[in-house]
Amino acid sequence: MASARWDAITPASEVSGDRRRTILAVTALMQHASHSRAFERLLADNDAPVTQPVFATLDDVVAHGPSPVTVIAARTGVDHTQASKRIQQLVDLGMAARVTDPSDRRRALAHATPEGLRWHQHICAIQVRDLRAAVGPTTPDERARWTPLVLRLADAVRAAGLEGEGFSNFA
Repeated sequence: MASARWDAITPASEVSGDRRRTILAVTALMQHASHSRAFERLLADNDAPVTQPVFATLDDVVAHGPSPVTVIAARTGVDHTQASKRIQQLVDLGMAARVTDPSDRRRALAHATPEGLRWHQHICAIQVRDLRAAVGPTTPDERARWTPLVLRLADAVRAAGLEGEGFSNFA
């Protein structure tokens, strides 16, 4: 999701190469850190009607498109019941909808609605803005040194199984 998140805010033509890879990696790390009280505060400060776990489910649905609950549960690291409850909260808020799976009419697929996409883009834009402020301007030489280290850290977090919800969306 990091790539889609960044693309939604800044066109690839404006940011490329090492700078883009650095932003993608750091955004993925921020997603990992989004389990913190700071992310809950970011949601509350922006009147987002969801909690961090429900936002992580929205993030997954936005990243992967229409998906069955069992698949969403596996990708977000929660059981089927918890994923179903989170999706229902999103449906109740108008941020997601369920449709019948055309390949198996017994199964429903959850997908983000325009309202869900709007909230997702809004919260992601705030995260990217905060990241830009935290990182500040960097030179090409600094990015050349920093990018491999950030990517190695992201890979180590993933390899250690510490990635948390949303981290698997890092492209």
